[in-house]
Amino acid sequence: TLHTRPASSPTTPARAVPVAVSVPVAANPAPDAAPAAAARPRGVQTLDLLDRGSAPRRTLRWDLAPGQRELHRTVMITETHTSIDGEAIDAGPEPDLITDGELFVEDVSDDGEITIALTVTPPNADGPITGAYRMDTRGRILAVDGDNSALLEQHARRMQLLLPEPEVGVGARWSVASDCLLAGARFEQVVTYTIEAMDMERIDLVVESKVLSNTEHPLELPGLPTGATANIRSTLQQVTGRQEISLNRIGPVLIEN
Repeated sequence: TLHTRPASSPTTPARAVPVAVSVPVAANPAPDAAPAAAARPRGVQTLDLLDRGSAPRRTLRWDLAPGQRELHRTVMITETHTSIDGEAIDAGPEPDLITDGELFVEDVSDDGEITIALTVTPPNADGPITGAYRMDTRGRILAVDGDNSALLEQHARRMQLLLPEPEVGVGARWSVASDCLLAGARFEQVVTYTIEAMDMERIDLVVESKVLSNTEHPLELPGLPTGATANIRSTLQQVTGRQEISLNRIGPVLIEN
């Protein structure tokens, strides 16, 4: 579960299991572009509008103001189950991985381009990573600049949901295809959003995420002996959850997977 809150609010940890996240993107093509991995260059995100939903419909756009500040905390709880030749191996409990971040709206241009300063402190890091990203009102990340642009963009993508171009209503469905980095390997991720309810303040979404690959990928795993390698031959990971957003908040109000 991921919670965001105004900077003046007390810091209350939110616990969750973020299994699949959106990742670095560049430009976004037309809303009817199909999320086909073969046609999408690496690093580019595409949106496919599957259903506009029922009337009344409205245009969804991020509506942020300069000076907004939010804090967020993500807690990832990991359980590992390992077996060799059918015999279970007790690897012991995994420590919770906590990521803290701060978001600040630096500027909103006349044409709606939004600049957000981002500070992220990953688990076990020596210190925070700082930078900024620019996005349009649909949530397309236009540019990222900072100490570690790949990590910052991954967090930016987690905060900003890519919105459809036309007006949509309750029942609207759209899918977003992008690359996903897991353990150093790059996979295809397709996330489908369905509007379950919405009013002028908040939007409740059902989220279905699929990470898949049919090709072999090398993995970057800590602790491997010198000369040893690890590979994933194929992957299919499916996650269903819920997300609550407010278009005048920088990040999601709630994410549950």
